[in-house]
Amino acid sequence: MRFSQMAIALAENGADILTYPSAFFFGTGAYHWEILLRARAIETQCYVIAAAQTGNHSSARKSWGHSLVVDPLGTVIAQCSEEPGFVLAPIDLSLIKSIRQSMPLECHRRYDIYPKMISSTLCRTKSIEDFNEFKFGSSIVKGLQVFYKTELSLAFTNIKCVLPGHVLVAPLRAVEILTDLSNYEVVLLFLAVKKDGPHAGQTIKHVHVHIIPRKSGDFLVNDDIYRKLQNEKYCTDPMRSYDEMAQEAKLLRSLF
Repeated sequence: MRFSQMAIALAENGADILTYPSAFFFGTGAYHWEILLRARAIETQCYVIAAAQTGNHSSARKSWGHSLVVDPLGTVIAQCSEEPGFVLAPIDLSLIKSIRQSMPLECHRRYDIYPKMISSTLCRTKSIEDFNEFKFGSSIVKGLQVFYKTELSLAFTNIKCVLPGHVLVAPLRAVEILTDLSNYEVVLLFLAVKKDGPHAGQTIKHVHVHIIPRKSGDFLVNDDIYRKLQNEKYCTDPMRSYDEMAQEAKLLRSLF
C-alpha cells in the first residue's frame, strides 16, 4: 500500500477495486494508514478496501486495525475502530466511470519523461484466442499464430521459416521505422525480444524482429543467413499452412 506504482499498474490494466489485507504497525497507523489508502484511491480512481489485523500480539507488537473502505474520490465511506468487527459499504461502479471520464488521469501521465511500471502478468487480461487477428504491415497475423503478447507487442510464428523455430516479434501499432515508436513501445518490444531469445538477422513495412534459432553448421558461410533473409520474398520453400503454424504457436505458448 506504500507503493503507488503497483496500484497504478493494476488500475491501468483494468482494476476497479484494490484490496489491501494488512497487519499495519500501531506506531505508524495513526500517521500513515488512512492517508496512504486515500492516496491510492485518488491516484487510481478505484475503490480501496483494506481489511486490517487488530489487537496486541506480544509485548513488542500491536496492530493498528481500523479496517476501512475508500471511494474513488478519496472519501472514507466505512471504517472500523481498533476493536474487532466489520463494516459494509456500497460499491458504485458507475461512480468510477464518471470520475475517470471527468478527470482522465491515465491520459495525462508523462510516460515520455519517466518509465511506466509494467508486468507481463498484469497484461494478460484476455487470452490470445480472444483476438481474431492483428495487422502486420499490409498482412494479417491470425490470433492462432500468436504465442506471446504484451500490452503493445506480440510474438508470432512465421509463415516462411529460414530455419526451424524462426518467429517474429513486432509492436501492435503498425509503424515503418524504429524511430516512429514511442519509448514505451520500444521497451516492450525489446523486452519481448529478450524473452524470446538473443540470436536473430524488412520486407514488411512494419517494425519487427526476427528470432531465428541457430545451430553450428546450419549455413556453410555464416553470413548467408542474412542474404537468405534479404531474399525471403523470393524463397521457393513452400508456405506453411495455418494449421501447422497454429500447432507450433500452441507449443510455444505453453512455454510462456
